[in-house]
Amino acid sequence: MVTKEEDNFLRVVYLNNQAGTTALRRYFDNVHPNLLSDLSSPTNISILSNLYKPPRGQKRVLYPEQWNILYPSSGSRAVSSIDLDVTLMVCLLRNLQPAVARPVNGFDVLPHSNDLSPGAHIARIKYYKNFIVSHSKDGKLPDNDFNTIWIDMEMAINGLGNKQDVIDATDAKTKVLDHKALQEQVNIQQNHKRLNEQSVELAEYSVELAEHSGQNSKTGNSCIFKEFEDELIHSTVLDKEVLDYLISKCIILLDDREDINICTDQSSRNQNLLKLLSHRPYNTLGMLVEAMEESDQKCHTLLLANMVAKVPDNDLTLPQLPHKDEISGNPIFK
Repeated sequence: MVTKEEDNFLRVVYLNNQAGTTALRRYFDNVHPNLLSDLSSPTNISILSNLYKPPRGQKRVLYPEQWNILYPSSGSRAVSSIDLDVTLMVCLLRNLQPAVARPVNGFDVLPHSNDLSPGAHIARIKYYKNFIVSHSKDGKLPDNDFNTIWIDMEMAINGLGNKQDVIDATDAKTKVLDHKALQEQVNIQQNHKRLNEQSVELAEYSVELAEHSGQNSKTGNSCIFKEFEDELIHSTVLDKEVLDYLISKCIILLDDREDINICTDQSSRNQNLLKLLSHRPYNTLGMLVEAMEESDQKCHTLLLANMVAKVPDNDLTLPQLPHKDEISGNPIFK
């Protein structure tokens, strides 16, 4: 049996996930009635590419999962707004032409109640979607907070949606809810957020490792790989277990997999992987050896022995990545 405060929280989840998201999607379709054409525009492709793979020092906005939704593999169904969640719709609305006017305090802050612009309504729905995820561990909402959020959300739904969306929002206040199903939705959103955060942390840690490692330069990597290049390219399979291992250690990133798998033949995929490794600003030969020893490529005993001979002993063990303590949030090493 849920308490009144737990029901308040899950009722806001329902309002946001149903009427709020539907109203936002309806507005999105009015701004981008031909989404496929907009995504195909060279200008918009350039904008989204910079959000997906930003210049060094800038924050990534789009992640591989989101990029694959916008630009699915050939033969897949064309993308439509029904495929987009709140985060992705807001990202496109604020970045693609015709871009929605930015509210006074931006899209990432809860707007003042007297700001009734479309941008402010979008910011409200985005804000409370994030609020739900960040408060999911507690899962409770006092009546005063519930009433404030409800007024804000109804304002946004009325501003972005149609009459049916407004009716649905009104009905949501008294509707009998499936509390278990709603809690599962919250858990999924929380897990998705955690995975994105971990992906960012791993990528940042990989960069830090590269910057602080002065043992080998890019030129050194290239020379070492050149010695074994022919056999690695033509006699091994590096795009399966080896690649998975390197990704798990954050030596290769998930979106690098796309650049490797774009090739149609095994040798070219191997060559692409080696090219990525050789241009890392730290020693990657030891990491490749470790990956091969852990994979089905350990059968190449002579090749591995020759490669091991080129790797200093202290480079054969990959450093442990930091994990965050669940309570303090501080990094710990295992």
